[in-house]
Amino acid sequence: MGKSLKVDKKASLKTVGIVVILIVLIAVVGLVFYYYDAYHKLTFQVNSVSLGSASFSSVQLNVALGIGNPNLLPVFIPNGEFDIYVNNQRLGRGTFGSVTVSGNSQSQLLVPVTFNASDVPSVLSSLIAGGGSVTVTVQGSANLVLFSVPFNETLYNVKLG
Repeated sequence: MGKSLKVDKKASLKTVGIVVILIVLIAVVGLVFYYYDAYHKLTFQVNSVSLGSASFSSVQLNVALGIGNPNLLPVFIPNGEFDIYVNNQRLGRGTFGSVTVSGNSQSQLLVPVTFNASDVPSVLSSLIAGGGSVTVTVQGSANLVLFSVPFNETLYNVKLG
């Protein structure tokens, strides 16, 4: 009788261990699917583009990005990068560091992008031809641990000044 009680306890502990492992595994898989879906529901928008510092060799544009999170839980973005185009001419690359966007909210980032002043003449001619305004396109991605979420946003009739 004592021997069968030990076997029953071992079998019972083994069953409890398997159930706990399955529950943890299901919870982890559920969180992975939730966050995969949550990352793909993030919205990116260019709120504004303004002229920053300028010198003989370089010019800086300040790009204000808005990242929206329509999900219930916060989302952590380790980093991101984007290329900026003015009237379809690539001027430079902007990068941003880690940001956490709370649930059902939007975070604002101001990202400086520096480019060579030698690229400015074509932009200046575009400004003159466009009556003082340009079209600004930002193409990039938020880089996550296992995948990236791309974004592409265009602002029309932007006044740089």
